[in-house]
Amino acid sequence: MAAANDANNHIRLDTVFEFNIGASILPDRVTAGRFLRSAAAREASVAAQALAVRPPPSAVSLAFGSSGQRVLVHNNNTNTAKAKRSAKRGEAQASAGAAFGVEDESVIQTLNFGKAPTALTAGQLYDAGSTDIASTYDVLLFGAATSLLAYDVEQNKQVFYKDVEDGVQAVVCGAVMKPSGTSGEVPPLAVVGGNCSIFGFDRFGAERYWTVTGDQVTAMSLLPWTSTPASASAPLSLLVASDDFEVRVYDGEEAIATVHEVNRVRKLVPLWQPPRTPDAEVAATDSVGRYAYLLENGTVGIYERGERVWRVKGKSVPVSAAFCDVDGDGVAELVIGWSNGRVEVRTDRGGGGGLEKGGSVLFRDTYSSAVAAVLSEDYRQDGVPLPVICTVDGTVRGLTLLETRKDEAAEVRQLQVLETLVQEKQHLAAQLASLEEKLARRAAGEVDPTMPDSGVEVRCRCSANPSTKQAEVHVEVTGPAAKRGDIVVHSCLLQCEIWATAAEQDTIGFVNAEPTTALVCSFAHPDDVPLIISASVAVGPPFGDSYYIHEVAIQVPRFVMYQLPYRIPPEQLRQRQGPPVTYQQPNGCVLLQWRELLRLDVIEGWLRQSFCVPEDVTLFDANAPTDPVLRLELIHVRDGSSFGIEVRNATVSGASFSTITLWSDHLAPCGAVVGAFVEDLKGEWADGKADPASVRCEVPLELERLRAILARAEEFNEVRMKLTTDMADAATVVKTLLGRAEDARLLGDITSMKKSYAALYDVDQELLGENAKRISNYEELKQALKEVNTCIQQAGMVRIGAARAQLIASCRNALKENRVNSLLEIIRTGSE
Repeated sequence: MAAANDANNHIRLDTVFEFNIGASILPDRVTAGRFLRSAAAREASVAAQALAVRPPPSAVSLAFGSSGQRVLVHNNNTNTAKAKRSAKRGEAQASAGAAFGVEDESVIQTLNFGKAPTALTAGQLYDAGSTDIASTYDVLLFGAATSLLAYDVEQNKQVFYKDVEDGVQAVVCGAVMKPSGTSGEVPPLAVVGGNCSIFGFDRFGAERYWTVTGDQVTAMSLLPWTSTPASASAPLSLLVASDDFEVRVYDGEEAIATVHEVNRVRKLVPLWQPPRTPDAEVAATDSVGRYAYLLENGTVGIYERGERVWRVKGKSVPVSAAFCDVDGDGVAELVIGWSNGRVEVRTDRGGGGGLEKGGSVLFRDTYSSAVAAVLSEDYRQDGVPLPVICTVDGTVRGLTLLETRKDEAAEVRQLQVLETLVQEKQHLAAQLASLEEKLARRAAGEVDPTMPDSGVEVRCRCSANPSTKQAEVHVEVTGPAAKRGDIVVHSCLLQCEIWATAAEQDTIGFVNAEPTTALVCSFAHPDDVPLIISASVAVGPPFGDSYYIHEVAIQVPRFVMYQLPYRIPPEQLRQRQGPPVTYQQPNGCVLLQWRELLRLDVIEGWLRQSFCVPEDVTLFDANAPTDPVLRLELIHVRDGSSFGIEVRNATVSGASFSTITLWSDHLAPCGAVVGAFVEDLKGEWADGKADPASVRCEVPLELERLRAILARAEEFNEVRMKLTTDMADAATVVKTLLGRAEDARLLGDITSMKKSYAALYDVDQELLGENAKRISNYEELKQALKEVNTCIQQAGMVRIGAARAQLIASCRNALKENRVNSLLEIIRTGSE
């Protein structure tokens, strides 16, 4: 470790082992797995006997994605590796032979797959109770641009191979399906994330799982979301990050939660770790729903379910991270590797009775090469997981806190807590002194503009401006002093975490040009995302030097960009470019029907809160003849599209018949409203069963667009097949011309050789042109498939409960069998 950083580190880590694989390592293309058979399994294989019970697993090995379309496996079961593991921590590694430097060839196994890896992981595809010999070791899951390969490293053979047209961007291995029987156990799957779609394959390569997401998948992980799993083989929740800056949580095929981020998520790291062996105990409860995330803009943080615990931002790009108990205190720390070679160890939770905030740096060092991966593995097989740091130059290091420094680390942590207490004491003392000074001035009869006047209140409301197409916060100071003009709004600072960008601009400031009691603050608002903004409003006398700060928490409604057309101020309508803003009844609608009465008062409150509807606007339709009706007509300020909501309770022949109708020509806004409706009210909208009896999507424009996309995708697929055939024919011609040219060279016929090479050049140019066409065709096909998957996801979002997963599964079956009319009917009615 670099001595220059020791003074700033609260703990000190040493390199306990180090080796080089002799090749470069691709960033985030490293995985750990038990790829080799244990001794008991090997003896049973030689004797051709079945295993009575599953034997202890073999040692953990590392697989590295490298340049040249290779995967290098470091065999951790050799004598050299055993010598390394036998060395005690803190001792010199000279006796371990190849412990430092380049590993010998017997330790490294090279696999050539002929494709560049896009994702790499390892896992077990057999059930937990299986006694098959192959269940004693892991398979290597190799993801390429359009394929997935499950590979048996021990037998050096392919387990299965699958073409995945939607691409392979991330791969995880585990149980994700909901149990269908009473056992509560499901088979583990190889789960692949691609272009708006997620696939799951069993050990035979059969597709067992499929669902859709909002955009191209960037990262995935598995973890228990709501409770500790009952067993090691119990199903887990699937976390999926995509290019639309969202992290979705899937329980089976259904998305149960969504977390919005400000940039593309590079990696998701769960605190929960699967048991190392089938008989090991499951993870502790405090790891449920807790995970770290890494963003492309340099942000690293931790969530506990949907709530952010802490986050920090660096100037470099985080590449990989892992949870590991580095200092031996029983609490895992977050080890982060960065693209500039820096390695950090940060606290996951606050220590010292909660006085130390999470995310504090305990250790930091920088290597000469960029970090490729960070893992937490028991690589020395002594029962203690260590952080394993891999750099792009092929070096692998294991870090540990030496026994002689554990007491020192505990003392440093105590001093850190003491320092935090001293800082807090100084801060409170300064606040107390300031308050005592202000009270003394008031007692002496002096005027202090920094003391708040009685009756002064700062009010905030939200709206959207059609002329600027931005959201606005209207800040106003009220009270007797404001009416007299003695108190005005000077300025306002708005702060929101979701605004954080690469420039760290999560705070926006606004200043009044003239003294007034109101201030309008405008900002860009992401569609359909609720925000909590912290407003610091400076109020005081006009042209004063000192102001009093009012801290206000503002809840920006999720659908603030929808406005009532008759409530838009005339000056905003005059400033707006384009056609006039008027509500026009859309031709399409989504109809949700219940056989129970809906709670109109609950729904009305939700509509007012989510769409920023003032209290003086009546939502109940006074023209309804008998049955009560809620009606809301809205305009989206960005595109001017109309959106209507109608909620009706009706009774026919003594039976309840209630409906919610969403008027729109597109599925996307309807899906967003239904999703928010379900997330916020949690079934409290009905007196009886919360799930609707039926859902119909009567959106002719959307269905016709989907039909055209499917026809386009079919054409692209036909063109792709034809291009593939033509290129195969041209490749045959290339082989023939090469043979002719070589024969002519051997015979000394230079003229014929030149003619053959000239013809070969022409064929090569033709092949390059055909390959460019094929690439363009593939991109167009991928875009068409993305639009199809997005439409299926939107159709699923307007369903509630089990109907959502059922619709997605039915759509998948119709797509596989190329039944276009059935697919459209499923989206429209939910069944064929």
